[in-house]
Amino acid sequence: MKPAATVNEPRVQALKQTPLKAQKPTQEEVEIAEVFAPPPQASTSASAQPKHLPKTGSPLPLIGLLGLLLLSGALGMRLVFARNQ
Repeated sequence: MKPAATVNEPRVQALKQTPLKAQKPTQEEVEIAEVFAPPPQASTSASAQPKHLPKTGSPLPLIGLLGLLLLSGALGMRLVFARNQ
């Protein structure tokens, strides 16, 4: 069987209109909605949200990266100037 070329083919439309059933361990067929419960709705009330986030970050990694960048730049300039003399 070849794959469908378009979604408008009769066999694709037939699959879309076929009701889906699930089978319980007792071999009973039931609707999919009975087997899979919808996820609970998350409440996004303003009281559940904190007003301010905790300050957990620090500028220390950025300062270290900047120092490493400046140190490597100074070393590179020193090598360039040493070759020119």
